[in-house]
Amino acid sequence: MIVFNNQEKIFYSDRIVFEHGFTTRLSEVDKNFAEYLITKKNARLIFTPEQIHADGVMRVGEQRQGSEEIIASADALIYIKNNKSKACLYIRTADCIPIILASKKGVVAVVHSGWRGGWLNIVGKTAKKLLEATAADQLLACIGPGIGECCYVIDEKRAQLFKEKYRQWEGEIISNTANEPHLNLLKLVYLQLVEAGIKAENIDWKNFCTCCQKDLFYSYRQSKGKLAGEMFSFICL
Repeated sequence: MIVFNNQEKIFYSDRIVFEHGFTTRLSEVDKNFAEYLITKKNARLIFTPEQIHADGVMRVGEQRQGSEEIIASADALIYIKNNKSKACLYIRTADCIPIILASKKGVVAVVHSGWRGGWLNIVGKTAKKLLEATAADQLLACIGPGIGECCYVIDEKRAQLFKEKYRQWEGEIISNTANEPHLNLLKLVYLQLVEAGIKAENIDWKNFCTCCQKDLFYSYRQSKGKLAGEMFSFICL
């Protein structure tokens, strides 16, 4: 279940054993999130993907302690716990869907999935890589705050791209309101996780909408591209 931590003002899954969360507008963090992880979470290794809205999945490991490493051409990162220095992975979002994947054995990932990542199925590709290192019944997924179907209006050309690639899910991920197509990215991510082999009962999600819930989240669409901030999704182990 996804719950809210009133002290830190973050959302998290009550089933993932490692420290993790999805920050909000109310969280006391700034754009230098690496410094927050060092000072508040005692992180010694910090990794974040470049986030180019593609489907690059990279495994990360050791690097110079006390520094942040930006992984080029990646939108998802995988880390396997080695009982050495405390490591943290994080991504930035303001409408795109953030996903945290974790097993109790310390096989974890963070995934950034916007419409391009959704179309390319980056979360399914990441999940399949994790399932090479851990059993399906041990892997948990938590889908964090992103833009909801209610607010995600897309043009007909983009709608057709999704209809053609995901014909089996068309009725679940594309809807029409006032003759405008809407994309349900959250549902698409959920379906891709299940298709990849994660058990449905091991996926935590809520009907968030970063665009609607403007007092709680930052939204690129709601701000018309004039962002005042971003949310961060992280896991530390």
